[in-house]
Amino acid sequence: MIHVTKRKKMRNYMLEISRSLFKAIDLLDKLFQQTFVIITVMREVRQLLLDQIGQTEGEALLSMDEMASKLRVSRRTIDIWTKGGKLDEYRVGNKPYYRFSECVRG
Repeated sequence: MIHVTKRKKMRNYMLEISRSLFKAIDLLDKLFQQTFVIITVMREVRQLLLDQIGQTEGEALLSMDEMASKLRVSRRTIDIWTKGGKLDEYRVGNKPYYRFSECVRG
């Protein structure tokens, strides 16, 4: 009789743990979905900011990779020119952007 009671208690305990795990998994799933939505919105806002800055000046901004590709130089060269004051950098968040016309002018 004692073994049967211990087994029932153990079974109930295991069922309780599995229910808690399923609840935790469900909460994590909801969190990931919300995180995805937030990241998507942040990307859209960043693009709107880039578009707005580009429209204000009449020219689109280029990422460091795009600028380096157009000028056929390395990212390091773009970085050196920026730090040397030869190229202006526009930051959106923590990412640098550049205007092609400023490089051609200078």
